[in-house]
Amino acid sequence: MPDAIRFCFDVCSQGTALAGASLEIIKIPGLGRCRRCSREIALDAPFGVCE
Repeated sequence: MPDAIRFCFDVCSQGTALAGASLEIIKIPGLGRCRRCSREIALDAPFGVCE
């Protein structure tokens, strides 16, 4: 959801000390644990499913 954060940052920073600042978003993969088998899985989205 980086696009939503970029949009909000631009709008929310207007008229503040952050006006004109740039935002750098570094994406790192999420990590989850399956509730059924306890296996750790990489998450591409907020929710993942163990296969």
